[in-house]
Amino acid sequence: MADSENLNVLLVEDNFGDVLYIHKLLEYSSAKIEHNFEIKTCVCLEEALEVISLEDIRIVLLDLNLPDSKGLETFKRLHRVYPHLPVIILTGINDEHLSFEAVNEGASDYLVKGEIDDEFLMVSLVEALQTNTIGYD
Repeated sequence: MADSENLNVLLVEDNFGDVLYIHKLLEYSSAKIEHNFEIKTCVCLEEALEVISLEDIRIVLLDLNLPDSKGLETFKRLHRVYPHLPVIILTGINDEHLSFEAVNEGASDYLVKGEIDDEFLMVSLVEALQTNTIGYD
């Protein structure tokens, strides 16, 4: 990735407090890796699917419990439509079994809100982007 490249990130989150917190984490992460995150936010899965179809989204941060979708099925529905798009699950559900299942199904990572900082998020973003470069060069 070139210096100061804009990376389009889609945050799918319906809790306004979490949206603000994640935006702040991304702001700190962006400064550390010298890339600008262009963050788009959706509050439901259907809206996210539409945005992805219209925008050059490079990575998705996905909450599992949304107004129109619950649990791991939220990820599975998105992944079926966009299997090569890196998706980091960012949820309040601290469940080791669910985490393993999500990654086994194709999620780039499974992070628990409130247990991560900007450094942790940055590492997850970089790893997801580096391992999911098919169709993005």
